[in-house]
Amino acid sequence: INNNPSSNLERVTINQVGDFVLYLPLYVAKDKGFFEQQGLDVIIANSGGDDKSFAAVLSGEAQFAQGDPTFVAISKEKGGPGKVVATIVNKAPFWLVSTKDIAIDSASDFKGKKIVTYLAPSTAYTLTVKLAQDKGLEVGEDYQIIQSQFGSELGPLFSGEADATLTLPPTVQEAVDKGAKIVFSYPQEFGDMAVTGLTTTDEYILENPETVQKVVSAYQEALDYIYANPEEAKNVAIARFSNLNEQSVRDAVDLAINDGVWPRSAETSETSWDKAIQIRVQVGDIKNPPAFNEVVDNSFFQR
Repeated sequence: INNNPSSNLERVTINQVGDFVLYLPLYVAKDKGFFEQQGLDVIIANSGGDDKSFAAVLSGEAQFAQGDPTFVAISKEKGGPGKVVATIVNKAPFWLVSTKDIAIDSASDFKGKKIVTYLAPSTAYTLTVKLAQDKGLEVGEDYQIIQSQFGSELGPLFSGEADATLTLPPTVQEAVDKGAKIVFSYPQEFGDMAVTGLTTTDEYILENPETVQKVVSAYQEALDYIYANPEEAKNVAIARFSNLNEQSVRDAVDLAINDGVWPRSAETSETSWDKAIQIRVQVGDIKNPPAFNEVVDNSFFQR
């Protein structure tokens, strides 16, 4: 890949929270040259938070944000701009791991257990509560949640304080390497949900439709590539995350592929979108969700 792109490439900045294996479609599009083939020189910037990534787009600092797409709905509800033009992660990318000899076949098995999740009102926390509520269980009465900072969630599990811990790849694999086992899959239990999207502004779409098309097309190429060439996709992840155990990265990609965390299509489905929005309504971030077509633009999706 040409590391010194000529001036005929259009420079575009995509802002993300930070580097995660779950963001592999972006890294495949960049490192396998799919953006460059579209005539783009893509810069990947980090913000440290989904809201900050979207704020970078609103300020013009970045042309696109990759992160929680529901921030577009939050912006729209307040009269602000924003559009979702692609879906990157279409399932809740969480798994429960345990060091104990327990079986959790559904959320009804949360009863009597202590479960670690990230801090409220994170999607992880809210999903855990919602899944249990759907089975008639209430926090504090029927089971307990131990809230943990991101990155420290394995502590209560290995100290014996918790029965199971919610985490995401490759921390899932790190826990397994230390003797834990996967006991519950949120992607399988919860199904399709728009967790990570590609967002921009209405104005940018109006002024740069061809650029938006090129970016979305490169993402779709990356999604196709991951499913058609999983071993090569793993090599991209291993190169990106050279600080992590290589086998853990391989296993993380396998887990995401097997549970369908990355969509086969970058098109945003209304079902997936509605499920993500309902989570935000449940925690009070959104009162009156905008209509699907006001926040999602699928016109750039091509096969």
